[in-house]
Amino acid sequence: MSTTLVCHRDGLAADVIRIALEEEGFDVAVASRIEEALGMAETAQTVLIDVRVTGAFDAMKCLAASPQRPRVLALVDDETHEIAAVAKTGVHGWITTGDSLQHLVQVLRSDGECKPPRTRRAKSPAANGKPTRALLTARETEVLAGLIQGESTKALAARLKISQATARTHVQNVLAKLGVHSRLQAVAVVIEHSLLSLFDLEEQSETQAAS
Repeated sequence: MSTTLVCHRDGLAADVIRIALEEEGFDVAVASRIEEALGMAETAQTVLIDVRVTGAFDAMKCLAASPQRPRVLALVDDETHEIAAVAKTGVHGWITTGDSLQHLVQVLRSDGECKPPRTRRAKSPAANGKPTRALLTARETEVLAGLIQGESTKALAARLKISQATARTHVQNVLAKLGVHSRLQAVAVVIEHSLLSLFDLEEQSETQAAS
């Protein structure tokens, strides 16, 4: 079986992943630094990169555009605010820290892109072809844009000048309307249906920076 390269900042976690995959018959190589991983990637069919490793995003872009074109998967926290940035690197998909090792094995044995399994199972209204933004009120759209940007409930409340309790209510309403159960899944739905441009995120970032 071809090599799977695991680049993880935590040596113990990397060893756990390596041992689990080797027990399933995979040939696994491990790197703790991006420079090391890039040097080893030429012989790997799949590269799993922990996004917390320094230089991870630049490396994912580089590997996704390389002539060898290995399958690149990002390893992200279950509630990370970096999913939108990960999707823009050109990776084939991502695994979350909340997923099981068995799910990782299934992904490595499959072909094509992967997304979090809970997102695929969610019966999102967006999956029925309805524009996500049309499902939400103006305030909920602002809240979803904040989730995409990785804002906490406290940061949302401060920006929108509402209480944290109200912000939490808006977040729950957004999740319910999208048919998902976490912020990660909400962001994944937006990315999956190519709806990032609906939220004017660049303009919003510039406005926040100027304020």
